[in-house]
Amino acid sequence: MMTLFVLGSVGFWILTGLAALILFVMTEFEQPGWATGTLIVTFVALAVFGNFNLWQVVHGNPMGALLALLAYVGVGAVWSVGKWWFHVKECRSNYQDLRDAFMERNKLEKSADIPDDQKSSFQEVVSRHASAAKPLIRENKSRITIWMTYWPWSMTWTIINDPVKKTFRWVYHQLQAVYQAIADHSYKSVERDRPTP
Repeated sequence: MMTLFVLGSVGFWILTGLAALILFVMTEFEQPGWATGTLIVTFVALAVFGNFNLWQVVHGNPMGALLALLAYVGVGAVWSVGKWWFHVKECRSNYQDLRDAFMERNKLEKSADIPDDQKSSFQEVVSRHASAAKPLIRENKSRITIWMTYWPWSMTWTIINDPVKKTFRWVYHQLQAVYQAIADHSYKSVERDRPTP
């Protein structure tokens, strides 16, 4: 039983794979407590039921451990700036989607300025959608700290997930007219049931 999670064994890869999966999910959903708990349980399991003891590694090479920690923190800090950029771009894209829908609903040209008498109404719409509001750094401290602390999982998930989301968002925008044409065609005969404006 003491060798269940020996480095390179099947048990080791199952444990680290499961831990990585949990860390991806907890980082994405911004659950630092669960992420930290997962790391602690993983390292304890590797020490007790395997042949890797983090404390012995640090104690055996304190200078190397310090340099590794500094490098980890440095990469995390740099990554948090990149992730913030991705986050702000996503919020801006969400804002644009809200604006386009608002303009369409009010029968205004999408590229036109919002009329002064409708700006308050639009700002109310934006205020109901936090993911479209301009991000303020003081309101995102814990989010940025998670990105720094768990940067290997945050970075990997962003690199995998963001291009996929952007691709499907682009496809949706390209097919939007097709979707609406299908709905309009299906409801064509229903138009006579509506009151004349």
